[in-house]
Amino acid sequence: MFDIPRPDRVIAVDWSARSKPSPAKPTADAIFICDGSSATGNRTTYHRTRCAAFDAICEKLDQALTTQQTVLLGFDFAFGYPAGFAKHLTGQPDAKAIWAWMAEHVDDGPDNANNRFVVANHINQMSPGVGPFWGCPATLSLPHLPHKGTARTGHGLADRRLVETVVPSAHSVWKLFTTGSVGSQVLMGLPYLHRLRQRFGDQIAFWPFDDAAAPIVCVEIYPSLHKVHYLIPPHTRDPIYHIKDAVQVLMVCDTFRSAPLAAGVWSKLCRPEPPFDPKIAAEEGWIFGAHDPNRAL
Repeated sequence: MFDIPRPDRVIAVDWSARSKPSPAKPTADAIFICDGSSATGNRTTYHRTRCAAFDAICEKLDQALTTQQTVLLGFDFAFGYPAGFAKHLTGQPDAKAIWAWMAEHVDDGPDNANNRFVVANHINQMSPGVGPFWGCPATLSLPHLPHKGTARTGHGLADRRLVETVVPSAHSVWKLFTTGSVGSQVLMGLPYLHRLRQRFGDQIAFWPFDDAAAPIVCVEIYPSLHKVHYLIPPHTRDPIYHIKDAVQVLMVCDTFRSAPLAAGVWSKLCRPEPPFDPKIAAEEGWIFGAHDPNRAL
């Protein structure tokens, strides 16, 4: 756990688990990246595939490092799973071990084609009972991946992380299909955290897992937390901001770059109060800004 210095630049990413490229015209439930700094303001862009989005993110980070800017990079998917899963899957109670395992087993093509349901089926097969993952298209028949969450039994893991007691509107990371299925975004996001670690080395730190900050700090975000703090200004009347996802990443950048966010409040975001537990967060992760967001922000 470490304090994050106020960044020069905030990059907020709304991720997607689509299995095909998103339409050419910006649409909901796709990837949006907002890049914000005091010099350029906030600007949101649309990306049709995860590979293209990752390349764009790396380009932005390279540029920031070249110009000696510090960056807060946020992704809107969970960085970990409920306690016990990491050790079961990898032998280590460490979220980063899951990232590496996922990077090895999850296939993600340049056209968004991926094997996430097969991977979830494989993990369930390795687990006791039935589960923990659930949900897939009706056209798929995978023997260890139930279509309904109520069909799970005896897998021995909690449905929710500790941080989700603070943010009860967050959905379960085990749900992979239909409304609220954030689990697919997690499966398709964690391999990219591993790739960022490999690519940027000691130039990037992951909060709250690491012991010290770096020029780039990567955090888990939950854009819906910030809706009460943002009023869309006139210069954002671009049609892209008719899409909720595009507006929400803009909200995140605006909130974390805003001048009224005093130093003491910022420090509070970096060091959450109970029920935050550093030992549990080392495995499960934590949403940056989750603790009492209305008061803190």
